[in-house]
Amino acid sequence: MRRFISKKTIKIPKYKILSIKIVSTLILLSFTYITLSILITKDNEKIIKLIGSNSFGNSLSSYNIYNNKNILFYENSFGIYPNTTKSSYNTNNIHELTLSKPLVYIYNTFQKEKYKSTSTNEYNVKSIITEASLILSEYLKKEGIKSIVELENIDDLVKEKNYTYNYLASKELLTKAQKENPTLNYFFDLQISSDSYTTSTYINEKENYAKVKFIVGTNYSSYQENLKLATILNTKLNNKDSNLSNGISLEGGNNNEGIYNEDLNPHVLLIEIGSNDNTIEEVNRTLKVLASIIKETIYEKEKK
Repeated sequence: MRRFISKKTIKIPKYKILSIKIVSTLILLSFTYITLSILITKDNEKIIKLIGSNSFGNSLSSYNIYNNKNILFYENSFGIYPNTTKSSYNTNNIHELTLSKPLVYIYNTFQKEKYKSTSTNEYNVKSIITEASLILSEYLKKEGIKSIVELENIDDLVKEKNYTYNYLASKELLTKAQKENPTLNYFFDLQISSDSYTTSTYINEKENYAKVKFIVGTNYSSYQENLKLATILNTKLNNKDSNLSNGISLEGGNNNEGIYNEDLNPHVLLIEIGSNDNTIEEVNRTLKVLASIIKETIYEKEKK
């Protein structure tokens, strides 16, 4: 005989049902957030690769972050890789000399000068003039030229020493670097021009470049020697592509600085790379060309 067992209905309080729904919703939202975070991270890597491959005109292999400063490593972010091949120049031991000892000192008298901000700022590629110095240094390394980039804060030094203007501070740092590194023979002060975008930019169908201007002060007696270096570099740049150069500007007179520390050495030169309206991508493309003509100039001078 089949037994019939009565079923007792269990009533769950409404507040408990609501609590269960809330907890379930929170768990679902957390899972969704984690999933989206992973996907976004992967997308960011793709975006960074896209920036490195297209904006900078280089292929990108991987994305690394340097120490706690969260700085993009230039071999990855800009697609710059060390030079592993010998130079085509017949320079005997010059290639070994340039790789082993620093020949170039790169600095910025006005370190706070900025380029136009772009999406690359989100990936710690800063649109400031010191970034341009670091990029140039990496391109020179690829060309087989060892360099030193000055990163000591010039504004702090101005305040500490009560200097009346920045050139006195950059002069101190340049002199110190030369004393500590006797092999240094070329000193480039990278700055940003006040020109308009149309003047400071070479615009073509494929990609834009920040234009270069060489500044030579004339308020010192030996400026012709510095002018010789500027002329050599400008000629080589024009030979590469005449659209990249804004020529040589002689600056002097009572209402002008007119020295720019160029009186310290015949190979000290102020170089303006683009203007405030240029992007770091446009500057990067130009620095790659500039590094190649600096290499050519150094090799030709050192082999004499």
